[in-house]
Amino acid sequence: GGGGIGFGSAAAQQVGELRADIARLEAEMRVVKELASSQQEMKETELARVVADRDAALEQCKRLTLEMEDEVAAAAAARSSEEDAVSAAAAVSSADMAAGAAAAAAG
Repeated sequence: GGGGIGFGSAAAQQVGELRADIARLEAEMRVVKELASSQQEMKETELARVVADRDAALEQCKRLTLEMEDEVAAAAAARSSEEDAVSAAAAVSSADMAAGAAAAAAG
């Protein structure tokens, strides 16, 4: 229902923000990699931090994407089980009607 849509758009916005973060972090990675070799040790520490941040953002992005997919799948499953319930109810009521007609004919 409506809840799923709200979740999806919030998560999609978060994914968009994370992708922007990832792009920014990857640009930082390029800059850090280009630092002079005299700053090698500082560069490696900084690079490790930036890579860790980027990896964490990628993980979060993946997790949110999976959550969105789960949400969509759950909504679809709920919709199809509602449809199944409706057609099952229709089958029951037509069977009841047939039984009623048979009883009336017999009586």
